[in-house]
Amino acid sequence: MISKDYLRYLFHSKRIAWIFFFAMYMAVSLSSFITGLNEMATSLSTAMNVSCILAIMMTFILPVFLFSFVHQKKSCDAYFALPVKRSEMLCTTVLFAFLITFGYYFITVLAATGLTMMHTGVTLMELFFCICYMAVVIFALLVIHSCIYLFANNLFDGIVMLMSYTVLPLVVVSVIDTICSTLQISFLARNINTTMLSPLAISFLNAESLISNIEVLNPVKYLPTFSTSSFSFAETAVLILFAVVAGYLLKIHFVNRRTERAEQVSNEVMSYPFIINFYLICILIVFAFSCDSSMIRFTSASMAEAIPS
Repeated sequence: MISKDYLRYLFHSKRIAWIFFFAMYMAVSLSSFITGLNEMATSLSTAMNVSCILAIMMTFILPVFLFSFVHQKKSCDAYFALPVKRSEMLCTTVLFAFLITFGYYFITVLAATGLTMMHTGVTLMELFFCICYMAVVIFALLVIHSCIYLFANNLFDGIVMLMSYTVLPLVVVSVIDTICSTLQISFLARNINTTMLSPLAISFLNAESLISNIEVLNPVKYLPTFSTSSFSFAETAVLILFAVVAGYLLKIHFVNRRTERAEQVSNEVMSYPFIINFYLICILIVFAFSCDSSMIRFTSASMAEAIPS
């Protein structure tokens, strides 16, 4: 399922881009060590957090960069005319994106850990578990974001789809909060794990919880992070489920893709038809419950004024 020739072609043809991204990635991630103003625990924490954020950002950038050819008529015909099966081209492209992104993250974490261990020790088992988890996260998000990007038929719509599906869980959470607050069942909203609605939230929060388990020795200190939640295997399983479903849809939208779709209106079921209708339904629900809430308050106030004191 992997074409070695096509993989070598990707590394060779994109070498300027991936070398540039690597230089920027390392410079930004290790900037806390360059300044030398922070203690080791803070520097290592900053490097790992920044590297995690950059790796997640790369899972958005690389699908747009590597699959842009399917949205252009000339390049689409040229790529699909190559003596490589579409399934092999798909698997090789995703593997290339994974090797680049995880390679950046892995080298950066090793460099940050090496700089830290020059002065103190680090708990390596927790660090290893964090790196393994990030490998799962990077691969899952690459598959999910590649799938979403290929729902569209042109470059602009592909970016719009990525933004729309990323924000979609926040819209759902807003609808749930509005309904629960209007019906005065806010306790139900607090008991719903809305993190599971977003692969991005699952990835970041669980990665942060793993980073917080890493200790810097002499003196012993846990790495400071943005998250106070604990690692969840259930949320990780949901992330993998998202990736499996996205992988199946990605295969459909790439292997079975008609070249005539390039540069056309994005009218596939999972693109604008779904996004527009879903967002419209959510807006109507929020508006309806907001109006009901205002009506209830108005009625209650009127009744209170009508009752003589």
